[in-house]
Amino acid sequence: MASAELTGININGTAWDMAGLSSYAATISDEYAGPPTVEYIYTATYDDATSETGKKHEIVATKNGTNYQTVSTIFTNNVTLNFTNVSNVLFSMTNPTAPTEELASKTSSNVTATFSPGGSATVYNGHGSSASQLVYNDQINLGGSGNSYFLANFTAAIAEGDIITSSNTTASTFKIGINSTAGNAKEVDFPYTVPSGSNLIGQKSVFVFKTGTSGTSATFNTFTITRPKTIDSQALGGVKEGETTLTETTDYTVSSNTITLTDAHKAIVAPTDIKLINRITYDDSSTDDKDVDVTLAKNGDFFEGTATIGATTYTVKVPVDTSTPLLSLSAATGTISLNSYTPTGTVKVTVTGANLANGTFNAPTADGVTVTPATVEITDGTLSQEFTITTTATTAASTDITFAYTGAESKTFTLAYSKTAKRSVAQTDVTSATTWDWKNAGSASIELKGEGVTDPQNGKEFILSDLPEITNDATFNSQALKVACQWPNRGENSYLQGNTIKFNVTVPGTVQVWFSNTSNRDDNAKNRRFLYVNGTNSDVYTLNQDFVNTEAIAVPAGEVVINAFTGEETPAATMVRVNKIIFTPTVTIGDAGYATYVAAEDVAVPEGVKAYFVTAADGGKATLEKVSDIPEGAAVILEGAKGTYALTATTATTDAASNLLKASTGLTADGTQYVLASKDGVTGFYKLANGETLPAGKAYLVVDGLAPQFIGFSFGEATGIAAVEANGAGILNDGLYNLQGQRVAQPRKGMYIVNGKKVIIK
Repeated sequence: MASAELTGININGTAWDMAGLSSYAATISDEYAGPPTVEYIYTATYDDATSETGKKHEIVATKNGTNYQTVSTIFTNNVTLNFTNVSNVLFSMTNPTAPTEELASKTSSNVTATFSPGGSATVYNGHGSSASQLVYNDQINLGGSGNSYFLANFTAAIAEGDIITSSNTTASTFKIGINSTAGNAKEVDFPYTVPSGSNLIGQKSVFVFKTGTSGTSATFNTFTITRPKTIDSQALGGVKEGETTLTETTDYTVSSNTITLTDAHKAIVAPTDIKLINRITYDDSSTDDKDVDVTLAKNGDFFEGTATIGATTYTVKVPVDTSTPLLSLSAATGTISLNSYTPTGTVKVTVTGANLANGTFNAPTADGVTVTPATVEITDGTLSQEFTITTTATTAASTDITFAYTGAESKTFTLAYSKTAKRSVAQTDVTSATTWDWKNAGSASIELKGEGVTDPQNGKEFILSDLPEITNDATFNSQALKVACQWPNRGENSYLQGNTIKFNVTVPGTVQVWFSNTSNRDDNAKNRRFLYVNGTNSDVYTLNQDFVNTEAIAVPAGEVVINAFTGEETPAATMVRVNKIIFTPTVTIGDAGYATYVAAEDVAVPEGVKAYFVTAADGGKATLEKVSDIPEGAAVILEGAKGTYALTATTATTDAASNLLKASTGLTADGTQYVLASKDGVTGFYKLANGETLPAGKAYLVVDGLAPQFIGFSFGEATGIAAVEANGAGILNDGLYNLQGQRVAQPRKGMYIVNGKKVIIK
């Protein structure tokens, strides 16, 4: 290139007036967000006299003292731009006020106000009937129509990593977009960091919309867009003790990166409040002081620790006070509540000591309590020991337990304890329960057989296992049952008296409940109390305290809610007594006579049902092999009459290694999965379309390659058939299949397979 002639300058993508350029240099005092990017636009002339216009030389400004600078060296004379007042703030608004008029009176119009640095903001209210929803009381108010917005304009373009934030009074979430259509905006929580690929990158304006219920408003009184600063340097800015900044020489000295506090700050135990000040200097020459905690431990005559600031590691030393023995307690008081279920109670307290003579420390004694351990050996002059205080008191009392050491101030632990007539139950909210699942297979039940008196707060929900005096059968997980009731296991009786019982099941099944009224009642609609399961009336009611039971009520996998309502025309929630619940998992076979099932644990094949594995799938046929039981995790095809069948647990002996059926956990199909279905009277495996979902607990086949859309059945037990029956009458109830292994519900004339034999229907 023979020469380059400067023709224009862009700063952060915006053309700059070169009239300010003098002697190939200019000082620009406009504020930019972070180091400005400069494009020097020029015409290049080459040695062969050809030229090229619109060439660009891009430079990102770098620090020059407290300012920024770019220098382009491609011209005959270097072109230098100096930038002052560079900030990391693109836009900042604080406590807005109406600039020239009362904005609350503006409807279906916009009002513009100017904010720093060099930007402006527009508030637009697109809802003509909401005259008060713009700017008032020193805050922006967005409400009414989705067409209402706050628009911020600024000079520098948004970049990845910029942070948008707002202090607001009525919302934490807003929508941010690049145009005035709320539907195109993205819902964000402030502060919001602009990610890579965001459509905000390169924009010099943003639109802010409210979120939430229509007709409500969202207000905020600050709005800023900042670019994170770059750290130039970090250095020791001082030493703090708690919140007090210490004075060098008077309070501490620094030598070879070792900071030593004076004797005025000596300590008996390792201080936990010593901090170093990390003085951070950023690329805009601003500074920020950050506290750096120092962890100290005894080392000879000093408590020592280290802390790193920037690239320097400092050693901090605090003199040890070896003059006065010291004792301290982790707590000054404790309480123990006793009752007939917990006749012995304990509480713990930790005793620490420093500057003690090595030897034996004796635990205190007091009437009605035992303190263990009775003795502790002191080494290196320090003590840190947890003591257990035990009592079996029969009456309410308060005891002072004094820990003492010669020369140290004694410390007293006050223990209060009581003897209650009935047990106090620690209640837990249902939402915080950790275990929800009832047993997966085999009937599981609970029958309340508790003794004693309990009385949780009326109406509160808690976990049944918090009542250890309640017993239940071994198949029931008491941690799974949540109860909201007035008197669980009231008195000496065996029932829950209340209004809500909840539990979860992982498989479908049936629930049967034994319940009664809370007292004897006359027979009228108001006094009849009906049990509901998942919001459905069981049609069984009680009038008195004799327990009645519901039929087995079908429930899906998931939460089961049992409660009671009166029989009035407008039913009201009421209380009943429940003393027994049985859950039995089930599987349902539909009209086609087939279903798939995935065993949650080893189960027996229900009576009247056949279960099959698929052991091969090729040539458009799936080979079904009958199995005698179903092992845990195995997927099977069930064949039987339409109906719902109970499942019982067993110890399975079947080996599922040859089984090609897979268990769905909520599968999204990719076109290689086949599921059991019945179409036009023909049952078999049909290909799932891409993107279709197969619910959890169902079975499917995976067939790769150029597979057909339909795969029929081929029964392994029907091979080698030679006999032919001339008349097929009376065989329809035995299960009828065509020669391709497909079950046929409405046969016509022809040859079929029944129970492994070929038959002809004429």
